Amino acid sequence: LKEEAERQGISVNVLMNLILRRYALFDRWARSYNTISLTQRAFREVLEGIPADNLALAGEKSGPSDVQNILDMMGLPSNYDSFAYLVSEHFGGSDFAMWFTCHHHFHENSDVFHLQHNLGRGWSLYLQKYLLSYLKTLKIDGETRVYDHAVNLKVTQRR
Repeated sequence: LKEEAERQGISVNVLMNLILRRYALFDRWARSYNTISLTQRAFREVLEGIPADNLALAGEKSGPSDVQNILDMMGLPSNYDSFAYLVSEHFGGSDFAMWFTCHHHFHENSDVFHLQHNLGRGWSLYLQKYLLSYLKTLKIDGETRVYDHAVNLKVTQRR
């Protein structure tokens, strides 16, 4: 721990807090839903071998049940706030799943999630359908723009 803390330029206490935070907020849940670890390069190569339409369909089919399963395991309610947490912190935070880097912006009557990654257009299409299909279960509409290396998701908040 001391060597790693020195390498990162932080104290052992800070390193321990980072380790415990990751365990409490991600690892204990990730083990429950059988995550696997791949390098981004390997995952990108797998994605490149799958037709984009199939990736979009897979996202649409898996999104509602997958997100609900994750929320249930974490003891979170099935609502928009939990969705926003999963997208910005769990899937898109630099310390957790790392599906993308999430830039979450709050506007007057909407939330905008800009999800950047380097996994190609197929991953963008998967994410678009995965997230929109879960929002649909909440009866919430989202607007998306899909790029080769990003998805922009805008959700108008109902107040």
